[in-house]
Amino acid sequence: MAAQTQLVFGLSGPMTAFGSPAVGERRPVDDRPTRSGILGIVAACLGIDRSDEQALLALSEDTSVAVRSDEGGRLMLDFHTVQAPRLGKTAFSTRREELQASKISTVISYREYRVGAEATVVLSTTGDRVPDVEAMAQALRRPVYAPYLGRRSCPAGKPFWPLVVRDAADIEAALDAYDAAKRKAWGETDEDARGRPRSVSLGSDAGMSRRGTGGVTHRRRDQLVSARNRHLGLREEIVDSWFGDAT
Repeated sequence: MAAQTQLVFGLSGPMTAFGSPAVGERRPVDDRPTRSGILGIVAACLGIDRSDEQALLALSEDTSVAVRSDEGGRLMLDFHTVQAPRLGKTAFSTRREELQASKISTVISYREYRVGAEATVVLSTTGDRVPDVEAMAQALRRPVYAPYLGRRSCPAGKPFWPLVVRDAADIEAALDAYDAAKRKAWGETDEDARGRPRSVSLGSDAGMSRRGTGGVTHRRRDQLVSARNRHLGLREEIVDSWFGDAT
């Protein structure tokens, strides 16, 4: 596969919550960012409205995503209660109207979060229905809407530090270039890099250029089908371990 221009950026926050399918009262999270969650961050930064079904589907269909899980973080469970009006024919415009309803019930749930998780994302685009990676990088530096890491209670803890990498032969080459540029920009030495764990997981959309032929195919429900109905479909993701460059 020919080398192409790719966008690489980091995700880090005190808490992250990229949700997996929920059944019952428990709201679980994945051990690494979801495809739909990553593209939701990009859409928010670009200023794409959540009601713009056409633009969101185009972004999902014309963007390839890979994510390297640098730190899995630790799991935290939150006992969560929300007051809400009972389901009926009345439509409420604001939260205040909901709480003034005559019949209020309390919804109890257990919400998972990950504390101290970090990841690095690689994106590439095709076609002309979506902004190019240069425009995406600029949007990540100056977001239109406030991005969050899975849930609104999970703001980013560090800048995304987006970097456009040109002529990378594969995902790993783009990540190598990003890591080197980031170390140089932040004044880190090779010794600093050696002090961090190097064994991580790397997952990508099927069809993205990878180094070698290893990896296990997973089916993951994080492919946008309908933003309006919050419907996610299954997709194939190639996942394996990666040790990066020798530093």
